[in-house]
Amino acid sequence: MNFGKYYIGQDFSEIAESVTEIPVAYYAVMKRTFKDEIIFNANDTTFCDTVWKTVIGVTQGKVYKISLQTPGKLYPVAGNLIWNKVFSLLNEELSNFTDQQRVGNAFLTTWVTTWGNVVLNSTSLSDEIETSSSPEEVIDITVTGRFAFNNAKSNTNGGCMSTLLILAGLTISISVLFLAFIFKLLI
Repeated sequence: MNFGKYYIGQDFSEIAESVTEIPVAYYAVMKRTFKDEIIFNANDTTFCDTVWKTVIGVTQGKVYKISLQTPGKLYPVAGNLIWNKVFSLLNEELSNFTDQQRVGNAFLTTWVTTWGNVVLNSTSLSDEIETSSSPEEVIDITVTGRFAFNNAKSNTNGGCMSTLLILAGLTISISVLFLAFIFKLLI
């Protein structure tokens, strides 16, 4: 499945010219999952007729994670419409979701597939960092490829592998939201 021009397992050479590595200090927040992992800011991506900020993780010379995030201020009224559109497309393409849960003020929906997992995260950023009277809705899609975890799979059973993929996706999603929070404080 493509997310804009990006997909899991894509050779890094196909996108190398259009991405920039995150600053070294950001690795303290966006921890590497693998020793050789490099995290990149990519060009904005259009997916489901919406423009998304994009972060790409590369290991073994291939894209293994993609994180898309709406710039919430651009879509304040349409947030639910965007979430519904993305949810419908993912459910259609990947079959029914595997899990849904609320964690704090985040609502997470997860699809576990044969090639990896997708986590759709809808979060309201706190009123405390908002300049308007209502919290900002942020929608994040994090895709993680199973191929990168093949070595981990030999040490776990299938159920643990699914849990590992979901946790990796949640960690990435939370890191991106944290960086968005920090960015909002700096502006």
